[in-house]
Amino acid sequence: MKVTDLHLQNIRSYDDETVKFPEGTMLVHGENGAGKTTLLMGIFGGLFLSKIRNVGSNDFNLDDIVRRGAEEGEIALTFEVEDVPYTVTWTIDTQGPNAAVLDSPSLSEPVSGIRDVRSKVMDIVGMDEDSFSRSVYVQQGEVDRLFDDDARAELIDDLLGLDRIDGYELRMKGARRAVNRLKNDNEQSAKNHQETIEEQFDHDTEGYESELGEKETEIAEKDAEIDEVESFLEELREAKRDVEASIEEHDELQTVLEEKKEKREGLVNDRGEEQRAIEEAEAAINNAEKDIETLEERIEEKSAVLADLETPSTTDSIAIDLSTEQAANETLNAAQEAVEEAQIEKTDREGDLEQAKSERDRLIEERDELVEEKDALNSDLDHLRDEMEAVKTDVEAAQEDLTDAISARDAATTAFFPEESCPDSITKETLDTVDARVEELRTEKNEVSEERAGKVASVEAAEATLNEVQTDIADAEAAIEQREDKLEEVRTELESVREKRAAATEQFEADLDELATELDAFDLEVTGETLQTLIDDRIPSKKDELQRALDDAKSTVTKKEARKSTLEDDREELQALDGVATCPKCGQDVDPEHVEGELADIESEIRELKAALDDATQERDRLLERRKTLDSLREDAIELREYRADAIEAKDDREDDLVDDVDNLQDELEEAEQELDDAEDELESVESEVAELRSTIENFESTIEALETEIQEGKEVSEAFERAEKRREEYEDLADKLADLESEETDLEDDIEAQVAEISECEELIDEQRDRVADAESACDVAAEAVEIATERRELVSSVVDAYDNIDDLETSVESHEQDIGHARDTIENLNAQISDVEARIEEIEDDLGAIDVEEQRETLVTISDKIDARETSLDELNAELESLKEERTVLETDLERLEYFQDQLALAESKREWAQERADEFDRMIGVYRSTKADLREQYLAYINEYTNDIFTDIYKNNSYQQVRVLEEGPDGTPYAIQLLRDDGTLEHPSNASGGERAIVNLALRAGIYKLIAEMREGNTGRLPPFILDEPTTFLDQGHVGRLEQMLDSIAEWDVPQVIVVSHDERLIQGAEHEIEVLIDEDTNASRADVYRGGRIPGDD
Repeated sequence: MKVTDLHLQNIRSYDDETVKFPEGTMLVHGENGAGKTTLLMGIFGGLFLSKIRNVGSNDFNLDDIVRRGAEEGEIALTFEVEDVPYTVTWTIDTQGPNAAVLDSPSLSEPVSGIRDVRSKVMDIVGMDEDSFSRSVYVQQGEVDRLFDDDARAELIDDLLGLDRIDGYELRMKGARRAVNRLKNDNEQSAKNHQETIEEQFDHDTEGYESELGEKETEIAEKDAEIDEVESFLEELREAKRDVEASIEEHDELQTVLEEKKEKREGLVNDRGEEQRAIEEAEAAINNAEKDIETLEERIEEKSAVLADLETPSTTDSIAIDLSTEQAANETLNAAQEAVEEAQIEKTDREGDLEQAKSERDRLIEERDELVEEKDALNSDLDHLRDEMEAVKTDVEAAQEDLTDAISARDAATTAFFPEESCPDSITKETLDTVDARVEELRTEKNEVSEERAGKVASVEAAEATLNEVQTDIADAEAAIEQREDKLEEVRTELESVREKRAAATEQFEADLDELATELDAFDLEVTGETLQTLIDDRIPSKKDELQRALDDAKSTVTKKEARKSTLEDDREELQALDGVATCPKCGQDVDPEHVEGELADIESEIRELKAALDDATQERDRLLERRKTLDSLREDAIELREYRADAIEAKDDREDDLVDDVDNLQDELEEAEQELDDAEDELESVESEVAELRSTIENFESTIEALETEIQEGKEVSEAFERAEKRREEYEDLADKLADLESEETDLEDDIEAQVAEISECEELIDEQRDRVADAESACDVAAEAVEIATERRELVSSVVDAYDNIDDLETSVESHEQDIGHARDTIENLNAQISDVEARIEEIEDDLGAIDVEEQRETLVTISDKIDARETSLDELNAELESLKEERTVLETDLERLEYFQDQLALAESKREWAQERADEFDRMIGVYRSTKADLREQYLAYINEYTNDIFTDIYKNNSYQQVRVLEEGPDGTPYAIQLLRDDGTLEHPSNASGGERAIVNLALRAGIYKLIAEMREGNTGRLPPFILDEPTTFLDQGHVGRLEQMLDSIAEWDVPQVIVVSHDERLIQGAEHEIEVLIDEDTNASRADVYRGGRIPGDD
């Protein structure tokens, strides 16, 4: 894997910057705060988004990443895996949700969403953010991380993938615990099921089946009895239905009789209604004939009025004929056409009038506009003449300003140049000479400024060092105070732990003595050393003895109870003999004396058995109580063992840890005090250096101030030239403007004269149009009068036509009434026939009703119903008995099902217990395989780690104190991956005894060695191997060892690593890098930028 492009927009100190990362080894350098760490944040953020955790020595939250003042930032990272490019774009929104997109030619479509993108990147790269940070990223100031025993074991196992085996083993142990729990649970389940079967069920399966057979026979007998009762009950119900049918027939005939009488009455009423309808129709005919005579008289009146009307002046005359309805309709059509013709003529006259008025108004409006335009032209002419006067005044003033500006320019030029280089005459070309002089002064100022900037950078670096030293002093003082407080705290806790342990030991011994006293009853002894044996072996053994004795006691009780039951049965048989049977014991004929003898023997044996049975029962109960007591004592022993582990052994471990903590804290306190002394000495040296640099900077600033004053004078001369030229341009512009105004005055006077002529012509046209409007209004009045006459004539003719229509309606009504009279007479004849038929049916029904004795039928119905009720009561009782039998059968079936269920569950629990035991044995074997595999791999990997680590250690370590770094599979104290340093005298030493710089070298060598092993574990496929990132690797190194880092980078480059990224403010590493990325702050934008160069560049070259 290699990083190719990184784009940062509004990310911390970066505004909008794109960095292209080349292949090979590159050094990222720049001043503190320039933005080096932000580049690493961009790489981490582009790969793992919000899971970047931390970069460098500072922790971050997402809002801090966005540039101050911006609401949104964006990181776009392009990287290649096996020559396939991938681009992650991560948008960080401080006001809303963040977003991420992953795109690549290898993907069918882009991946969106923070979680999905991060998951996909982890699949592509082959590691998550923690593995990335641990394997390929050596953090700033990381010295002692690998010297922490717990952290080192976790880190190396994680980097080499051995922690996965621990995970497998842990999951296997969890699985083993699970199957052991399953085994124990099923053992208990089997026991519970067996106890349930023994306690809750009265029979075995065969017993229940026999009981069910007997119950089925009883149910069948009861069903037969119910069938017999139901058969007789059905016969009674049939007889009841016959009687009910006869009564119902009588009721129906009675209902029909009443209906027929009602129908006869309705028919008689209908016949009366029809007769009344005939009378009403005859009266309506007489009224209609009178109305017709009235309408004919009205038609004659309208005809007389029409004859007297004049013909409209705008239409032709029409013929008036109202003699018939058809002639009246034709006359109405002609009158309507005359109205429409008059209306059209009126509309035309009104249109002519409106057109004449519109033309008149248009001409008036046009005249008014011409007058307004003429007034506006006169106003413009007045304004123009005022403006001409003002411009003439401005021209004179501009000429005076031009003269003054030229004088000021000449004076400033003479003052700026030295007397010996001042030109004889000052022209426009003199400005070039002034600019050249100013440029010379600026060059000189820049040179001095660069020298000052160098000193400022030096003093800033010195001040940064000063701040760091002051911070180191404060940190050292805080560390001393913190360690002193921690030491006191640990000592206090140590004393408390010792007191609590003593109290716990005393309580344990008291409880142990009490337990021993109770165990005396079982001939058992216990001490602290034998407590575990007591729990695991001795109490279970004693319990087995009790269980065997208890089984024997239970067997004795059972046998004696069986014998006693047999004797009691024999006694009952003998007592029941009637003198004709044989003796059940000896088979002889029954003799009263013999029976009495046998009974006496049986009674004697029963009394002896009762006494023995009481003794056996008491012994069984005694043994049960002792077993219960023994179980309770074992639980007390287990609690005592757990109390010892929790309250004593745990405190022993804690005491040992606290003693180690006291020793470590004392060592750390001494080391912190030494660091404080060293920092105070360095502070004094740095403060002297800062004072000397500030003095030099003040001298440079004085020189720069003088040069800036002279440059300012040159700028003022240039401005004087510009002002003079500007005044000349203003004068010329005003003179041109005055000439333009004079020409415009002449044009306005000509326009006003032409406008007056147009207004006179428009007035003449308006007078002519007013005459046309008057003529049109007269013609409209004549047309309106003609429309009124034609409309009145049409209305008269229309009323005549309406009268004819009413006559037709009345004649039609007369014909309809005559038809209704005929229909009513026919209906009356039909109703008379129906009334005759209904009366005949009434007589038939009355005869049928007389043949049925309904009271006798009702008495018979009551008798049958009483019999049915009695039989139904008997049937209910039988059904209740049947249901009771079925419920008893259901109980038996349920008990049988439950018995079979518990038997199945018992078998299933036994099967699961056996399966769980097999799995537990299998998991034990797998745990052993995992442990042996991890040990083999750890031994193999450690050989490579030692080889590769010492290759790098030899490259960069230049002292003779240590010869090698040795990483052991396990130290003398059991510590995994123990690190030892081989001294030149052959002895081994813990790295904590080495200096900070030597520990840093060991850390770099070990991390590089592990990185090479990871690369080789990928079988030469470095396509997915991330870049090796070293963040400030020179921290804690002296100048000699900094120079040796170049050899380490050369060695790493030989491993075919795609990229090595070194972040450092130490520019001495540039010569050892193939490429250089210089991070700067742009003074104009106050934003960071990154410039990429080929390696070996001398600092300061462009």
